[in-house]
Amino acid sequence: MKAKTSTSKLKINFIASKDWENIGFDYKSIANSILHMCMGATQFSSIYKNIELSLKLSDDAEMQSLNKEFRGYDNPTNVLSFPNFVFDTKRFEACMAEYDGYIGDIIASLDTLERESIEQGKPLKNHYAHIICHGILHLLGYDHLDDAQATEMENIETNILNCLSIPNPY
Repeated sequence: MKAKTSTSKLKINFIASKDWENIGFDYKSIANSILHMCMGATQFSSIYKNIELSLKLSDDAEMQSLNKEFRGYDNPTNVLSFPNFVFDTKRFEACMAEYDGYIGDIIASLDTLERESIEQGKPLKNHYAHIICHGILHLLGYDHLDDAQATEMENIETNILNCLSIPNPY
């Protein structure tokens, strides 16, 4: 009898506006690599093998509408994350089972990412990778509400980006 091997199922459901199709890099491969690295770099890599999320790649008009509705800011932003459940380490296993590994949704604005890339003098591909990493970490319960949380999250982000030969974005 052959032993069963456990395989990971890390899946991103992509929804992209037409503008994203011609940006000059493989946004799907980058996001999938980042998801795998986020799982490997966090406390969840050995526990949860089946993770799914949706990534909507949009524009400033939609982003501004969502930012106003959900955060009360009437302006676009680069990325928003919508966790599927309130993160609680004591209930994480139960939530993962209840939602079958679906951790939430991320939306990113190409307009804002392009503008910020120019303003910050960094390649769009690098900025996109950073923002997607940031969004995924939010879905995994990381935040930056205080200095200690921000430092932890930034350290994970910079380590992951370093693996992709992307300089520290901070």
